[in-house]
Amino acid sequence: MKSSSLFYDYHNFNKWEEARLFLLELVDNNKDIIFRGQKDPKWKLSSSFERKIKPQELSHHIEDFLVGKFEKGIKAYLPSKNILSSKFELLTLMQHYGAPTRLVDFTDSPYVAAYFAFESSSESDYVTIWAVEAGWILAQNMTVYDSEVDLLKITKERLSDFRSSIDVDNLMKSNIPGIVPITPPNMDTRMLAQQTLFLMPTTLFQPFESLFEKYFKDLKSQSRQFKSPVTRIDISVKDRLNILNDLELMNINSRTLFPGLEGFAKSLNWEIELYEKNGCFADRLLK
Repeated sequence: MKSSSLFYDYHNFNKWEEARLFLLELVDNNKDIIFRGQKDPKWKLSSSFERKIKPQELSHHIEDFLVGKFEKGIKAYLPSKNILSSKFELLTLMQHYGAPTRLVDFTDSPYVAAYFAFESSSESDYVTIWAVEAGWILAQNMTVYDSEVDLLKITKERLSDFRSSIDVDNLMKSNIPGIVPITPPNMDTRMLAQQTLFLMPTTLFQPFESLFEKYFKDLKSQSRQFKSPVTRIDISVKDRLNILNDLELMNINSRTLFPGLEGFAKSLNWEIELYEKNGCFADRLLK
């Protein structure tokens, strides 16, 4: 089933194989597309900071307070030579360890996104995978700084040059409403395994989804023949364990996505679910 909302195209699948082929088609049609998995379709597309602190006049001051407190606190945990200096680097580390930030996690892999959508059971009948054309989002930011830019004539080389020239800390200070796709500056083994990148709102005064809505309205006003750069895919959870088993065969699991003891420990949850499903846990214990 397909439909459209204010800012995204919507697709609904009851079969994993159909959803999988659709995700691969998205990748084939746009190499600069990124994905995010969410286990509950009722959840909005938003940052952890927005979920904790609703957009308000004090949002930036609250963020600065949290970043400042984190910067002081990490000195007890990091060697002095590894102390970070830029606000974006600090936000990246905060995001990595679970603090509320404006950064929204995405991945280059639709399968990694699927894992995070399906990894834990939910009361919902569906999970959601978001797909966003990162290059299109980046091009929108170019028009903010150069009104003469023709979106239809932007080359990949020019996009790449613009991406590398972005000063993230200054963007956050500008408060110009927008969204920027950004790769973490210092990627560790977990980020590399998860193929992590972020979508970052450049202002905290507006909800994340409302920034997408503005992009969509602007696009719609430019042409009637428009296609949203954002796609929402809802997938039935009825075959959840089979889907996770498929991903396991691709070597996408907690052990590979969370390298180290944490990932290995998480994998034991999967062991229990798998054997309970097959009804052979007691046999396994007797071996």
